[in-house]
Amino acid sequence: MGMKQLFLTLILLPTFLFAQTKEQRITYDSLVNKAQAAFQNRLYESAGQMYLDAIKALGDKGFNEDRYKAAQSLAQAGRMDPAFANLQRLFDKTSHLEYKTLDSDSFFIPLHADPRWQILLEALRPEIPQLAEQLYQIHHLDQDLRKTLGETRKRYGPKSPPLDKNQPAGLHQFIGNQADAGCARLAWPQTGGP
Repeated sequence: MGMKQLFLTLILLPTFLFAQTKEQRITYDSLVNKAQAAFQNRLYESAGQMYLDAIKALGDKGFNEDRYKAAQSLAQAGRMDPAFANLQRLFDKTSHLEYKTLDSDSFFIPLHADPRWQILLEALRPEIPQLAEQLYQIHHLDQDLRKTLGETRKRYGPKSPPLDKNQPAGLHQFIGNQADAGCARLAWPQTGGP
């Protein structure tokens, strides 16, 4: 191979690899959108299969939320093995599964009679339940605040005083107020603000 061919190959190879990844992502997103629609229409067998196809399209590297939805769909469709396979993958490779969430998720009721269900729950069961409960509440409070932040941006615009990057005092006050509100919800002492 001549120097020109080698140079051209090295220049074009990343473009080819990126295009392939982009195509995979487009396929993935399309399948996930269809799976979400099927799930909302309670077509769980179709939804589960589309989620599995989407995950496969990305080389078995689906997003955690989609893998969780796949497990929910598959459980509702009575496909226990792939439902457990997706839950096990989430358990093994991520921190996406929470004991309380999984235990109370009604989409997984069909899995409760399977011995693998109790094994999975036991693996997730926290050693210090009180601490796990507090961390669970903090996590969900954090997510609620993030949702509120997006709504505030939509409602008042990105230059609203509590969100303006050029007004750090307003941002600090906003965060302090939200932290105090969160502490009050958790019955903890307030932070005292910034």
